[in-house]
Amino acid sequence: MKRQEVYWILILFFGWRTALFFVGLMAGYFLPYNPTFPYAFTLLPQFGLPQWLFSWAGFDGVHYLTIAINGYHSADLIQAFFPVYPLLIWVLSQLFSNPLLVGLVISNISVLGAMIVLFLIVKQHYQTNVAWLTLGVLLLFPSSFFLGALYSESLFLLLALLVFYFGSRSQWRWVAIFTITASATRLVGIFLVPSLLLVLASQKGLDSFSRLGLLKFLHKNTAPILLICFGSVGLLAYMSYLWHNFSDPVYFWHVQADFGGGRQEQLILLPQVVWRYLKILVSVPLGRSSLIYGQELIFGLLPAGLIGYEWLWKRAIPASWAVFSLSTLLLPTLTGTFSSMPRYALVAFPVLIILGRYLAKQPPWIQLLSLSISAILLMFNLVLFSQGYWVA
Repeated sequence: MKRQEVYWILILFFGWRTALFFVGLMAGYFLPYNPTFPYAFTLLPQFGLPQWLFSWAGFDGVHYLTIAINGYHSADLIQAFFPVYPLLIWVLSQLFSNPLLVGLVISNISVLGAMIVLFLIVKQHYQTNVAWLTLGVLLLFPSSFFLGALYSESLFLLLALLVFYFGSRSQWRWVAIFTITASATRLVGIFLVPSLLLVLASQKGLDSFSRLGLLKFLHKNTAPILLICFGSVGLLAYMSYLWHNFSDPVYFWHVQADFGGGRQEQLILLPQVVWRYLKILVSVPLGRSSLIYGQELIFGLLPAGLIGYEWLWKRAIPASWAVFSLSTLLLPTLTGTFSSMPRYALVAFPVLIILGRYLAKQPPWIQLLSLSISAILLMFNLVLFSQGYWVA
């Protein structure tokens, strides 16, 4: 990577971070602070920070802080949140006394790292202008503020990008390390394992899935296959912890229904979820709620549709990208809701690349218009989030 490219990425990051802080600071002029999540008035004020700053730890952030400070036995339902991110907060809080600030620093450093690795990955496949536009899509995505909040999204995105980056360079030990960490950061991290097996198959020219072809592939590539599969250790370790402490290795799934938002423990098929949302949109009056439900429906369908079209119809993206993205996007819908889909779509990075590539083919005024509309939605969602209203 050229030094000038690093400078511009730093400028983009700090510009984005400053702008979002400013919007969060001004949010109180548009909406009163009315948090709808637990511990808003008990946990967050304890850190001695102004409301506009500690609001970046709202919703899921309070659960990560609870785990980092008191562990998994301190409250119900928090076992749904995987351990790497709160563990990092706990470790660094031994050196720096404010866990909330530590969590925000981890998230924002992860954003910067993700920008650099994403830029490198896009440049491997496309021209430089596509890489810059992809970063623009990432930073102005309607839910991109979650990357800078006390959430695990930015850390997981960085880990997933590192897995694909080192996989493209056949550095399988690094792939194993980052996949282990990713699968202990988010449940969907486990989908990096089959995705990287597809990367390996593509590199080695596996063009036949016959029994003989697969046996030859396994025999010639035993070491990298084992290293890739070793990436599941992160998830298995957390499942072992839950089994030992809560007598349920998939407790993280079984508590989903208790979070509300229409989540259910039994598996719900995608058409049922779509039908449910269509009925909601018909019955809910136009306003803030209908916009939130509309966003959830759009982000529940459009990103997966883009991936399917680019992979199955146009054959324009690698199978490994498609498998990772579709798995990441479709797994949450099995709980019966599109709730949080605008946030989950952030980590399906091939969607960002596809949008960046589409924009690169458009005249500058369409690029500017598209990114401006996205930025307006971003500011709207951030004002809601900062003042304690549900977004994703």
